[in-house]
Amino acid sequence: MSYFERIYVRDSSGTVINPTKIPDSNVIVQDEDLAVPSGAETTVLTYSNPGTTYYLDTVVGSGRYNAEYTVYLGGSLVMKRRTTSAVIDMVQMFPRPLLVTNGTTVDIKVQHFAGSAREFNATIIGYR
Repeated sequence: MSYFERIYVRDSSGTVINPTKIPDSNVIVQDEDLAVPSGAETTVLTYSNPGTTYYLDTVVGSGRYNAEYTVYLGGSLVMKRRTTSAVIDMVQMFPRPLLVTNGTTVDIKVQHFAGSAREFNATIIGYR
């Protein structure tokens, strides 16, 4: 059973009222930058959709220091999310997945102020 097959919409009594569409195929892309400079917004992941339209469902980011993660879709700002020294991992599940058409680029950028270069990674998860 895939991750997406376990997502259901339930009413207040717990009854499944509208199962989420089971995708034809998943889109999972991961990348990292081992030396993100301090104080500069730096691209950690870029993915240009080479084919069929898909829905961006989840963005995950992690690193060796607290930071601000920014997601761009086709060059437009979609979201910003900060992490803290207590919780340096970021997971953003979009309640309404973002439509990514053919040729559109998704960029995840990170900015931190550790004073020296740090390692960061990012993952996008979607479905067709």
